[in-house]
Amino acid sequence: MRQTGRTSRLLAEAVRLAAEERTVYVLTATAEHARHLWRKLNSTNPQHGIKCEIVPPNFDWSRMSVPGSHSNCVWLVDHYAIESRFGVILNMLHRFDAADITKEKEEEKEKRPLLQGMT
Repeated sequence: MRQTGRTSRLLAEAVRLAAEERTVYVLTATAEHARHLWRKLNSTNPQHGIKCEIVPPNFDWSRMSVPGSHSNCVWLVDHYAIESRFGVILNMLHRFDAADITKEKEEEKEKRPLLQGMT
């Protein structure tokens, strides 16, 4: 696990929005993860009112909301839920990132002396 703090920042934003009296949903890939995040929120702020649930089947990914939900609702989606749903697309998005290309070139350089010695 990378532990970059994305989920912690998402939860901090959820608490901030709830304090502004918004209806906040934190959406996850699994029910287990939803319970984990709810317990984490509840341990620091038991009156948060934030709902942690799995992504509902009618979630509109293009609008990042549920059709027909009240305008006061905020839908925050945990990165793992996004990665689970769109992993193949995200892999293609990052396939040619500069860091990956540099790594590939370095690996190729390491192989060249071995290949030259074999001919």
